[in-house]
Amino acid sequence: MSSLSTGRGRRGSFLVGFLLAALGVLLLLTTTGVVSFGIWLELAKYWPVLFLLTGMELVLSGRLLLVRVMVVAAALTVVVAVAHLSMPDYDPPEPLRAAYVEPLDSAERLHLSMAFIGGDVELTSDTAGSHSFARLLSADFESHPARVVRERSNGYAEFHLVSSGPFLRHSSDDGYTRHESRLSFPIGRADWKLVVSPSVEVDIEIIAGATGLDLDLRDLNLRRLDIEAGVSDIRVLLPTSAGQTYVDIAAGATNIELMVPDSVAAHIDIASPLGSTWVAPGRFMEIDDVYQSANYSEARNRVRVEIEALIADVAVR
Repeated sequence: MSSLSTGRGRRGSFLVGFLLAALGVLLLLTTTGVVSFGIWLELAKYWPVLFLLTGMELVLSGRLLLVRVMVVAAALTVVVAVAHLSMPDYDPPEPLRAAYVEPLDSAERLHLSMAFIGGDVELTSDTAGSHSFARLLSADFESHPARVVRERSNGYAEFHLVSSGPFLRHSSDDGYTRHESRLSFPIGRADWKLVVSPSVEVDIEIIAGATGLDLDLRDLNLRRLDIEAGVSDIRVLLPTSAGQTYVDIAAGATNIELMVPDSVAAHIDIASPLGSTWVAPGRFMEIDDVYQSANYSEARNRVRVEIEALIADVAVR
């Protein structure tokens, strides 16, 4: 019985190890530009091949290891070749930019999203009279450029900043409806300095790995801030007169410094089972791990904050 279990374990280990090695080789080829990232979209369609490979491994379990390797390698090669040949043509991504400036024009609302695997981002608001024309968004990407994908219509602007990994867009038409799909690969680092106009309503979304964020939002008309990060160091200065603002931070291990202006009331909900919390005494009342200003319900300018992290050292000033 034990020998049978050992044999099954070896078969499973062989197949899993071989698949991991094959995926690693393919990922290396795509990140170095030898193979297009679009092949991953096509390979997802061939997931039933995993059952085929498992069956082949069971059938060939009594054969020499070399024979099993050759058969599995041949099957994977055929699948990758078919996926490569069936890849649709992707719209070319926008070029990498060392700097970016977008004029304000008629924009009234901005959605700004960022995706990167690690690095540092500084974000501030534009100051009146410091530039020759009004800017909706400007960015200095320094040594870690990004792809900028922009959409503007009827006073609404949407910008996606993705670190230097490929950004794929694909269009298809089934005869009735045109479908747009977008897939980004934020495999690069960020070292960005961003400036946003204070005269528009702003939503900001940040998805990152290991990151340092320094967000000076005091002059922005911020409606919502969403942050998802891994190991992070986050400093946020909240807006002083934006009306109602929502802040949602989800992270793994993080240090968070949250600065609430004196003119702003706050409701702060912190969930961090392995972390520590310091909230300015006297400013916020604590009720069941929730901190709130005494005048929160009637305040003109207020912020609702939710922080969720496994390990977080949170300081609210």
